[in-house]
Amino acid sequence: MINEYTAKRPVLLSLCDCSGKLSVTGTLDIFMDMATLHEEASGFGVYAMLEKGLYWIVGKNRIHFTSRPKMMDDVVIKTFFMKPSRLFVNREYRITDKEGRVLVTGETEWLVATENCEKLVSVRDYIPGSFEYPEKALFEERMKKVSKDFSPEQLTGKYEVRPTDVDFVGHMNNAAYSRAVMSFIPNSELKGREIKDVEIFYALQCKEGDVLSIYRRDTENGMEFGAFLEDGRNVMTARLLFASGEEKA
Repeated sequence: MINEYTAKRPVLLSLCDCSGKLSVTGTLDIFMDMATLHEEASGFGVYAMLEKGLYWIVGKNRIHFTSRPKMMDDVVIKTFFMKPSRLFVNREYRITDKEGRVLVTGETEWLVATENCEKLVSVRDYIPGSFEYPEKALFEERMKKVSKDFSPEQLTGKYEVRPTDVDFVGHMNNAAYSRAVMSFIPNSELKGREIKDVEIFYALQCKEGDVLSIYRRDTENGMEFGAFLEDGRNVMTARLLFASGEEKA
């Protein structure tokens, strides 16, 4: 059994933002779909896990844009697992153009949990033992956590978890958090800027009707965000970095 899943597809309008390029949320949607297809083909997909009362959940997401593909560009998407620890396994992603040039790389930390995330179980039991793992990851550096200490004046708005944000598990989908964050960045601020890196850290599961306080902190080369429930508990932090002038050139 091969530890790899590859698909070809065009970058459709539904995956793009106002720039006409692949959006942050569209990228995470692609990652999620590719993971689902790979797991299904390997025998440990959504329905197989449900029969055991288990769910795949995401702990972290990372995207690096070398060059965001444009609407209607044809791309090739590949995903594979790195060697798992007991509770965590990193899934890597690579999006290339038809000539093989790398456009996007990504990484997702996956875990296996019981219903309502009451207990984590070993991921090693749900990945085929015949898998071969790459020795080198696509990312050399580990993700650096975003500080949860936001000041009151950094509150940028409230976001109510909508019915359309919730997936079949009954929780806010991991890609929906990026949609919430990006909804607090005016398009005028993104004009002329190229998104380079996105990192998202998930802390708690949210449900329909939960109201999130979204905080934003501007940094030298990007923005940092924190989402908190009304009782003050943190549910997510995120980092968005923009390309420098030299990188855009």
